[in-house]
Amino acid sequence: KKNEANIEDVAERCYDEEIWIGAKILFLILKNWSRLAEVYVKLGEYNEAVECAKKANRQPIWKIVCFGCVRAKEFRLAKICGLPLVVDPNELMEVVSFYESRGYFEEVIDLLDSALVHEKAHTGLFTELGVLYTKYKEEVVEDYVKMWWKKAHLPRLVSACEEAYLWLEATYLYFQYEEFDNAARVMMDHAPDAFNPDMFSDTISRVGSMETMYK
Repeated sequence: KKNEANIEDVAERCYDEEIWIGAKILFLILKNWSRLAEVYVKLGEYNEAVECAKKANRQPIWKIVCFGCVRAKEFRLAKICGLPLVVDPNELMEVVSFYESRGYFEEVIDLLDSALVHEKAHTGLFTELGVLYTKYKEEVVEDYVKMWWKKAHLPRLVSACEEAYLWLEATYLYFQYEEFDNAARVMMDHAPDAFNPDMFSDTISRVGSMETMYK
């Protein structure tokens, strides 16, 4: 035990002084997978870092390795570490922001899309992927919202569609959300882009506001 404590002290000193090879050897002896993952990132040994992250299986370590791999443009490895993060509602936005702020739109979309089938997929995941599509892949938004609107947070998704001038998709979401006044308003304000004759008839029959009816 005392010997192990001594090794740990030396390992931590190596880490603090950025003696990465020494730290790697000592953390390997100790089987300290968390610290070892960090050291491998520092050394640019990303495959090994991912393997240690799997053994450590802790969110802070997944994040360190994921972000290290993104910085190195090792996106396949980053995706492995990113999946356990984006299925955690508390980690999702930081991961999305990290990719997005560096211009890696395709890669973060690919990561979130892969996570949709995960058993821990959550509302935020479906919502944020939809938001990313409104920014960077407008052509798929219509199919996406029709497929996944029940799993998304509709107010945020509607807002993203309106910011991207995707009026048809915004109308569809308002209708599904039973915000019939808003659905009718968007269709009238942004015809012909948002106008769907069948949906308009159905929407008008459910409108609650007389002001909208008079329009």
